[in-house]
Amino acid sequence: MKNVLVKENLVERRVFRLDSRSREILQIGSVIGESVPFSLLSKVVELDEMDILDHIDRIRETKLWVEEEKDEEGEGECFRFSHDKIRSTIYEGIGKWVEKQGYHRSIAEAIEELNKSSLQNKYDVLAKHYMKGEEYSKALSYYMKAAERAKEMYAHEDTISMYQKALELVEKLSESPINKSKILEEIAVTYRLIGEYEKSKNELYKALNFVSDFKEEQNIYIQIIKTLKEEGKYEEALEIIEKRERLEDKDTLEKGNFLGNKGWILRKLRRFDEALQAFEREKKVAEELQNDELIGSAHHHLGSLAIIRGNLDEAQEHLEKAKEIREGMNDLKNLSNTLNDLAALYAKRGNLEESLKIFKNCADIYEKIGNKTDRPKIHSNIGLAYQKKGDLGEALKHFEKAYNISEQTGKKFLKSRISLNLGRIYREKGNLKKAKKYLKEGRELASKTDHLDQKINAEYLLGKIELKKGDVKKGKDLLNELLESSSERKDERYKGLVESLNGAIKREEGKLEKSIESFKKAIKIFKENDCNEQKATTMYELGLSLSEKGEDETSTKYLKKALDYFEEKNMKIWVHRCKEAIPNDLE
Repeated sequence: MKNVLVKENLVERRVFRLDSRSREILQIGSVIGESVPFSLLSKVVELDEMDILDHIDRIRETKLWVEEEKDEEGEGECFRFSHDKIRSTIYEGIGKWVEKQGYHRSIAEAIEELNKSSLQNKYDVLAKHYMKGEEYSKALSYYMKAAERAKEMYAHEDTISMYQKALELVEKLSESPINKSKILEEIAVTYRLIGEYEKSKNELYKALNFVSDFKEEQNIYIQIIKTLKEEGKYEEALEIIEKRERLEDKDTLEKGNFLGNKGWILRKLRRFDEALQAFEREKKVAEELQNDELIGSAHHHLGSLAIIRGNLDEAQEHLEKAKEIREGMNDLKNLSNTLNDLAALYAKRGNLEESLKIFKNCADIYEKIGNKTDRPKIHSNIGLAYQKKGDLGEALKHFEKAYNISEQTGKKFLKSRISLNLGRIYREKGNLKKAKKYLKEGRELASKTDHLDQKINAEYLLGKIELKKGDVKKGKDLLNELLESSSERKDERYKGLVESLNGAIKREEGKLEKSIESFKKAIKIFKENDCNEQKATTMYELGLSLSEKGEDETSTKYLKKALDYFEEKNMKIWVHRCKEAIPNDLE
């Protein structure tokens, strides 16, 4: 404590050696900050430049300031305090608070004047000065702009910080142009982006205390539903949707949004008939309202569902209609989502060249509109198309690009999915060490964000890798973990993965009868759930077990069925595997 007092006294002695005008310049500099650009200082101080430079020379002689080579914009003279304690001592020592307020306001006005063409780079600085100058309306405006700017740059922590400061200012203003619920909603959306789902929901439930009307309340609940969807809490989201939807006594945009979300969740839960009803009702509401955006959404949803159900002509009809509407509206973000599904449709038909062409068009749109949030998904899909095509080098390039962008955007659940894709591709390339590293990362991220689907897939793939390495014990450990995870997720498909991994383990143990039994169970589950690709890969696995048992004719029957599927879908790696596994004399 004594040393601090000695330093403060030393600073004060140096300050009071200066004349009153030099002290004033020093004090204005302390309000500007650690670095003091000459251009800004001269705009605030009411002296000509030569006089200001004379006073600066006197300040430098006291060693309170030192000169920097350039200011923060990279040009012009700039000075800084030789120690941060010096700056804080001078700032705290400025006379009455009202004088300090005046300095902050003058500095803010000078910054606005000097940076007219690049004001977006100064939003946070201006907000801080106007807040300390007690110009709360202006400070609020700049904090909101600073938050939007940070959001564009995917600086999530800064986005949240700026919105939180804006929230504090709303409380200071008797009449605010911005509702607290809107700011809380923005904070919640940012938390959702980085996978902080509990924090996101907390902010949204807080926002409900400040809504001004029923419509705004419904829109907050739509955001809560979106967070629950990303979290994988489908049943909880569905419960809210059904309750809120019933409160709409006529067709509204909000009702349409509830129906669209309801159908999406029912589709994820594989309750396809109910999903179809929800999407058809969404379309009816949209047409009643004559709302093109909602009509496009309904056609998109109906097309996506039709792909899953294997009704590919119907899917194409709906998706082409959604594409036409969204092109007409110049709604590039939603248009790219429709193109993404059209590309998936072509991949499903086995036309990988057309699929890749559309996926790349999607990526170009996201690049054009600066949508970094969804770009990882597109590059991941391009990677999957190349993987099916058998071009592992191009697949890896796009998966890595997707991974790098997802790291920048901080979207954990998406990064988890991409990590799994990287794990798959390295497994295909035979690099089991890297495959294991990415699959473990994907599993960890999936656990943190409660994405059980991705955790299940990671455990299945890790089990397959351990078997490839010959470690049956670790394979069994992962089977037990997979069994536990899949029992939490009420989805029959995952029982198929359990049986498939169990079949592979039994084959490694030489228990071929049990291996064949498990693979047949898996095939039956995949067939009942329209999981045709997984059904085909399991037929290949069954063929291998039958071949080891010496049942070559039955083995060939299953291998040829798998081969027919892979040839139809143009999946070259699997075509090669099947042909290699079929005995030459039985081809």
